[in-house]
Amino acid sequence: SSLSVATDLLIAYGTGSTGTVTVRDPASSLSANAIYVGGSPHTSGGIATLNIESGSVVANTLRLPAAGPSSLNLTGGSLKLGSIVSGPDPSRLHWTGGSLELTNYAFAVSPTPFPGPSRTLLFPEIANPNFNPGPTFTLTPGMALKLSGADQCLSVDNGGILSATGASISVAHRVF
Repeated sequence: SSLSVATDLLIAYGTGSTGTVTVRDPASSLSANAIYVGGSPHTSGGIATLNIESGSVVANTLRLPAAGPSSLNLTGGSLKLGSIVSGPDPSRLHWTGGSLELTNYAFAVSPTPFPGPSRTLLFPEIANPNFNPGPTFTLTPGMALKLSGADQCLSVDNGGILSATGASISVAHRVF
């Protein structure tokens, strides 16, 4: 089964609400312009969870709030995004399996944020057009990271550690 949302998917939109969306079947797909996991474009909301166990999820933007218990769990299947907006704490992205493809953001493994041009969006927590999972990042068997945009890069610096065993890494533009 598939669900295509022409505009935005809001999970746990209101304060005090809860919501869970799970993509479980290999033939399932979910697509939206933007997916807000706990809130809306203008405010944080309730406690939300997006589980991707199999199948595929595609969105231009996925937003996790800057604080709170909302989370994205990628344990299988595929997640293709233009960008991930996760605020200063990427710990709400739990990626233990499946593939992650970023089409508009860099992927930096570093104790400090990736140096790059500033980008101003609706949320003040956005500083750079990149996703930084922290000082260390491990890809385990079956995981795949793909950076497919024309100007995408993978950066491991400032003492950052990227390890991959039995995993796939594909970068369209540059690695440094």
